[in-house]
Amino acid sequence: MESRAHAADRPVQKSRHAVACEETLTDLDMHFRHDHVLDLDDLTMTRRLDLDYTPRPVQVDASRDLLIVGDWFGGAAHFYRLSTLEPLGLTVPVGPYLRDFAYDVGRGLLFTASQCGVLQIHVDKLVAGRKP
Repeated sequence: MESRAHAADRPVQKSRHAVACEETLTDLDMHFRHDHVLDLDDLTMTRRLDLDYTPRPVQVDASRDLLIVGDWFGGAAHFYRLSTLEPLGLTVPVGPYLRDFAYDVGRGLLFTASQCGVLQIHVDKLVAGRKP
C-alpha cells in the first residue's frame, strides 16, 4: 500500500469541461453535444467531434494519445484517439449523472465520480485488451 505522502507527489489531473494539454485545449459543448479541440496560441478550433450523448466530463492523455469523454446522463466513459478523434470502441459504464474525472497520468488510472460513487479504471489494461 502506498503512503499518502508518496501519492501526493504524483500529479493527478482533475477535469469537468475543459483540459489544456501540450498545444491544445479540449472543450466540451454540453448543449450542442460536441467536443472541440482548440489551438492554445490563438484559440481557433482545429477539430470537432460530434457526439450522440451529453458530454461531461473530459480528460486528455497526450502520452497515450487518448481522449476520454464522459456521458453525463448515460453514465459511461468513452475512449477516443486524441490525434484523430477516432472512437476506440471502448465504453465503460460508471453510473448516471457522471460529474467528474480525476486522472493519474503516471499510473494510467482514471477515477470517475457519479451517482454510483467513485470508480477506478485501469486505462492501460483496458486499452491493451481491446480488439483491433
